[in-house]
Amino acid sequence: MLRSSILLLLTLSLAFCKYAQKAPDNTSTQPTTAPMPTPAAPFFGDYASEWHAIDSLEKQGLFKSALERTEALHTRAKADRNGPQTIKTLLFRGKYSTMLEEDGFVKAVQILENEEKTAAEPERSVLQSLLGELYATYLQNQSWRIQNRTPLADGEGGDILTWSAEQIERRALDFYRASVQNETALRAVPVEYLRDISRPGQADSVDAKPLRPNLFDFLGHRALSHFANERSYLTEPAYQFYLDQPEAFALAGDFVNFNFQSRDTTSGKWLAIRMFQRLMAAHLTNRNEAALADADLLRLQFSKNNAVMVDKADLYGAALHMLHKFHYSHPSQAEVSYHLAQYYVEQAYLPNAGAFLLSQAVTECKSAIRQHPDSYGAKLCAALLYDLQRAEITLETEYVAPPNKPMLAAISYKNLKKVWVKVVQVPGDPSVYEQVDWDQQLPYLNALPAVQQRSWELRDSGDYRLHQTEIKLDPLPAGRYFVLLSGSAAFDGAEQPTRFAPFTCSSLAAVSFDQNGDQQFAVVNRETGSPMVGVRGEFFESKWDRNERRNVRSRIGQELSDRDGFIRTKIDTRRGFNVRLTHEQDTLWLDEFFNNYRSEPRIPNRETQFFTDRSLYRPGQTVYFKGILLQRDERDMPKIIPNTEVSVRFLDANSQEKAA
Repeated sequence: MLRSSILLLLTLSLAFCKYAQKAPDNTSTQPTTAPMPTPAAPFFGDYASEWHAIDSLEKQGLFKSALERTEALHTRAKADRNGPQTIKTLLFRGKYSTMLEEDGFVKAVQILENEEKTAAEPERSVLQSLLGELYATYLQNQSWRIQNRTPLADGEGGDILTWSAEQIERRALDFYRASVQNETALRAVPVEYLRDISRPGQADSVDAKPLRPNLFDFLGHRALSHFANERSYLTEPAYQFYLDQPEAFALAGDFVNFNFQSRDTTSGKWLAIRMFQRLMAAHLTNRNEAALADADLLRLQFSKNNAVMVDKADLYGAALHMLHKFHYSHPSQAEVSYHLAQYYVEQAYLPNAGAFLLSQAVTECKSAIRQHPDSYGAKLCAALLYDLQRAEITLETEYVAPPNKPMLAAISYKNLKKVWVKVVQVPGDPSVYEQVDWDQQLPYLNALPAVQQRSWELRDSGDYRLHQTEIKLDPLPAGRYFVLLSGSAAFDGAEQPTRFAPFTCSSLAAVSFDQNGDQQFAVVNRETGSPMVGVRGEFFESKWDRNERRNVRSRIGQELSDRDGFIRTKIDTRRGFNVRLTHEQDTLWLDEFFNNYRSEPRIPNRETQFFTDRSLYRPGQTVYFKGILLQRDERDMPKIIPNTEVSVRFLDANSQEKAA
């Protein structure tokens, strides 16, 4: 779920990770390495006219002038003790420094760090949170370059451009931890303090109660997003923390009081669990049910994703049921219902799962929507409900079937009690259909007369699962067809799904094989397997026609099958082609693309296979060896050449001759 976020950081941190060459002063030249990011949102709040002027300079590409105006506004905001606007000017100063200087990112970091050292609360905690995200974003974007750097045992000097991944991550972690240390002071500051540098997220409040009511909640959840993030490119500690305690799924009161111990105090998972405890403990005290339910849901999802117990799925499901009962009359219950329904869906596809788990998910979603129709959770449930209740069908047929005999088509269906089936005949040349645009294929097929049409009743058990069955198609003469399957008699795919699949009725079958680089074909009767004499094989080449703007087929050869059913091609080397077989009224296009490739004959050559007494020798050690002289013919077959004198030279690692 999306909650409030700091307005400018994403745009700026992305900019910080791109190094631009210094632009001339007061010109409209754009940086050459990356486009300028657009403003994150319209400027509002304090100093609106000044920000509009800065924005105008930026849009003109006058970054140095924009920086100067921002620095002047920074001085004014500090004098006015306007903390949020001071932070905003710092972010823009870092942004413009990045755009103007080759190592502007380092300077941008230094600007924020220098300000953080002397800032008062709550500005200092906000800056610490921003710095944590800045370091984390840089590491994530540059991990492919940074992860091979070796940490220095006696400490890493310099700056972020030379630090190892562990050093940068440690820095991000330290800032995030510091940002939530002053809990008492931060809880006294309402989240509205950040109105000039934040934007509302989706469902920021439930039942008119904010989910992040104060700065501690706001910054705490930002820290959580970092602690809970897996960073696989970092070295694992010697004493890694494993979430193997069932108390991770306990009731909120028991969870916040449990002592999760870890020898690795920098473990992100351990820090996340501790952060959840701090956030939930406060909401248990102040009885903010909306914020408590939100944090509790996030805690259970985190535990499910990171716990190592074999029964964690059962613990997660039981915890959701308890949470559902606890918040049953509150609008937050709708979100709990959504996650409970998702749990049913996940369990439904496990081996030996209950047959009606998906039905339970549907019931849960409907109940949540009925109880809390305008809640964010109800919207989530509606989306899941649509996915569970929508009709689905799939269709499979044989690519080639014997003519004048019934054939089966396999269908899979969900939430349907009846399907309509029809068969249409299409031109024998597949290229005709291939020229139809994909969005016009269904109208094209529907415009053809049906050679078969009927409906089938299906067994729908109401379990919202995908079921499979087979339907019979009546005998058809030799030819090329499409079978259409739909949930409505209109076959238009508008309200009910419609699927279609091609097939050919033919007595012909062919097996291709390579003979000295030429593709040959053995043609047999599809039902008896006996060779077929006198079958005409035609070979077609496709080339792009610039005038018609499509691939055009042209025949490049044809042959008749002999008494053994063999068709021997006489196509030039390295020429691709398709094959059409015809016998009386029966035509079959083979569904493969063939190519004649004759390899050049090998030039006979000699080679020697050496055998030594060991693979590695020390200096001065005697080398014992023997060799076999081979002659390879045109077919690459080796033959030993006896009684032949061969000269052998020994070269060292520098290709200098040592002996002969």
